Amino acid sequence: MLTTVTANPCVDLTLFVRDFKKGATNRPVFSVHEAAGKGVNVARAYRALGGESFCTGFDFSEGETSLLERALAAESMPHEFVPVSGKLRTCVKIFDETNAEMTEVNESGGEVSPRDEAALLSLIASAAEKSEFLSLSGSLPRGVSPDFYARAIAAARAAAPRCRIAVDAAGETLGAALAAAPDLIKPNESEFCALFGIPAEPGEIVKAASALTESGKAGAVCVSMGERGAYLAFRDAAYFCPAPRVTVRSLQAAGDAMLAGLIFAATRGEAPEKWLLFGTAMAGATVSRPGSEIGRREEAKALFAGLSVEKIR
Repeated sequence: MLTTVTANPCVDLTLFVRDFKKGATNRPVFSVHEAAGKGVNVARAYRALGGESFCTGFDFSEGETSLLERALAAESMPHEFVPVSGKLRTCVKIFDETNAEMTEVNESGGEVSPRDEAALLSLIASAAEKSEFLSLSGSLPRGVSPDFYARAIAAARAAAPRCRIAVDAAGETLGAALAAAPDLIKPNESEFCALFGIPAEPGEIVKAASALTESGKAGAVCVSMGERGAYLAFRDAAYFCPAPRVTVRSLQAAGDAMLAGLIFAATRGEAPEKWLLFGTAMAGATVSRPGSEIGRREEAKALFAGLSVEKIR
């Protein structure tokens, strides 16, 4: 089973426009409104591939059953969240269909107390005992220190030493998590280059990713680059996979779907290069769908057949 942690869930409002003009009135062709969050998207994608998922994290429910709870219950997705005061933040995504570009305006979210943090750490440790893999995804809400994911890794490993752990985060949060040596990290290109102060050049990215695995700060490093593909580095090898050619209908949840594909391959004992094939295929299937909608297994399977991985180290 995969347990996913969504520390800062949200309601995604995705507006689809054509030829978006900054500073002008733009009318959407249609819109998608759904409760989500990076960890929730990972869980949905992992289940779409045929795996078993469990969702946890904080839920800003204002003392009532939240939109997130209702959405997951409707999907029959197993879940247990730590309820906190406040409402779910809203993340507005404006997808320009003409240029396949996404503009995002994301609220920060509510504030979490130390007591709530402790409750979630306990829940993570308990869930890890029943899981093959744990993923920690996304930003942290106000009141939560950047080392939260590092503490979550420590709690999970103390309770379940065999449970592998993935992190998809940025900035200080990812930097702090590396001190706990996760088994897999999956930043995108801009996040990775900003954290290490390197140019967005293939050689520099592979060098920095390989250095992380060689130093033991991460077991594997996947850097996603959108339509230009993705790199995956281990201590003894590194791979590149180009992105499949698809009609892009949204960029939302693509990275989450890629992480789910990587984990799905890992839990099934696939060869390292197959991890990247599964991840890339699932990301390609997902960008072919609107909003945060996750690609389907059969769509990913069709893309998988046309992909190839190059060993670059």
